[in-house]
Amino acid sequence: MIKQFSALLLAASLLACSKQATDETTVTPKEITYTVTTYAGKEQTGKTDGKLTEALFDDPVGLAIDSKDNLYIAEAGNYAVRIISPSGVVSTINSKASPFDSAPHRVHIGADDEVVISTIYPRNGWLCKTYSEKNGLQDFVIDPKAIDVMRTSTVFKNTKGDYFFFNSSSLSKLSPSLVLDRDWMKNVEAAATQLDGNIVSVDKNDNFYMLSGFFESTFNGPIKIISPDKSIKFLKGESSVSNPKVFNYGDGTLPKAYLGDVSGLCVDKTGVIYFIENNMGLGHRIRKIDLDKKVTTIAGGLTEGYKDGDDKDALFTYPSGIAVDSKGNIYVSDYNRIRKISIK
Repeated sequence: MIKQFSALLLAASLLACSKQATDETTVTPKEITYTVTTYAGKEQTGKTDGKLTEALFDDPVGLAIDSKDNLYIAEAGNYAVRIISPSGVVSTINSKASPFDSAPHRVHIGADDEVVISTIYPRNGWLCKTYSEKNGLQDFVIDPKAIDVMRTSTVFKNTKGDYFFFNSSSLSKLSPSLVLDRDWMKNVEAAATQLDGNIVSVDKNDNFYMLSGFFESTFNGPIKIISPDKSIKFLKGESSVSNPKVFNYGDGTLPKAYLGDVSGLCVDKTGVIYFIENNMGLGHRIRKIDLDKKVTTIAGGLTEGYKDGDDKDALFTYPSGIAVDSKGNIYVSDYNRIRKISIK
């Protein structure tokens, strides 16, 4: 009887210890920390392909990553689109039949891995350029009478093969068979100027993630999400900062977390939003919003600068493009460099 009681007491103790360990793991999860490195590029401008350590860029802006983890870079200064392969080789998309005569500023990857390239001033008759391994670089030509192409800046493609773009204040839709619905959605407020790029990401459910216009950002929030049924949802946070000198100032759960001036974003395959926040005098930071609307500062600081290292020490100078690969690595275009943010 004593042996049986001792065995039961031992089993109960082991169960209690196991439960305590489980509870502690649940209550105090390991904090995710990041490290920032210079992936490619240097301070000086140029156009050099090849090894990451030798590559030179001139004003890289928009970024996008395809299903094979090829990184595409819209490079305004060189009027080019560059590619960095998963093995770390830099190359340039070239085409004598379809050269760039206007600066690329956004790249977007369609569900079929077609690269949609938006340029600042499309020529009369073509809306954007597309690139695929099969077809190379091509002009996406439509009837110039169907749309005022000079007012169009950013083109995106959803999972169904439809193309969406801005024409003045309307969101237009072009089907795979090139049937145009010019006023698919009217009275869409644009962020800053249309050349900044309005739609900035599309998720797997064909929701558009956009930078809000000035008044929308002030009253409703800096990020708006337009669903396929045309309903709009805003991500809004607090607009004041209690202690901006702290690395993670303003972190927390929306709508209590602070959201500043968002200048670019992307959405990963799980639905987590990664965004760039450039606030005049209040930071050059990379942040994210998880599925529970928790806002976390990933890297960057109060002042502009250039510094690799731990997330809390790293510095950026008005970063613009952002993309995330299949392994969770974050890439940011920062001056003439491509920075990489990895989980430690």
